[in-house]
Amino acid sequence: FKLLFLFIITINAYSALLDKVAGVINDKVITLSEIERIKSTIEFRKEVTPLIFTKDKYSNQEVLNIIQNNYIVRDKLSEMGYVISDDSVESRISETEKRQGLKRQDLINFLDSKGISFSEYFELIRKGMEYSIFYSRIISPLVNITDQEVKNTYYNQTNSQKSLSF
Repeated sequence: FKLLFLFIITINAYSALLDKVAGVINDKVITLSEIERIKSTIEFRKEVTPLIFTKDKYSNQEVLNIIQNNYIVRDKLSEMGYVISDDSVESRISETEKRQGLKRQDLINFLDSKGISFSEYFELIRKGMEYSIFYSRIISPLVNITDQEVKNTYYNQTNSQKSLSF
């Protein structure tokens, strides 16, 4: 009994919190370290996926919301039959390499300098492609702006000026 008690005390003395659960989305656990990782590379993520990352700084909750939105967009596209394959992503990356005159190793070295792994970059490209399709196929058809709405907005924004002409 004393040996068991000593063993339990020893285990408890060396236990440490490794990570915290920030959220659960579709049975996938999102950890605080994942959120911090994303926050530490926001500048690069804004360059690669400007539709997703639009601000310079994010709170943990905002990053968690972005992750959640990524899942929602992917699920909605999947329901509609749009699935971005690995081959499509690879093709997009190859186009970028050709356009920039880079070899794969050059790209990997660049990504390393930005603190991003190639697999993270690959998924960022996929998410960017998903958002692009989502906006063009789902959101854009829902938006209808009339000429009168444009005129009203223009008038409201310039109503302090003396003369207006339409």
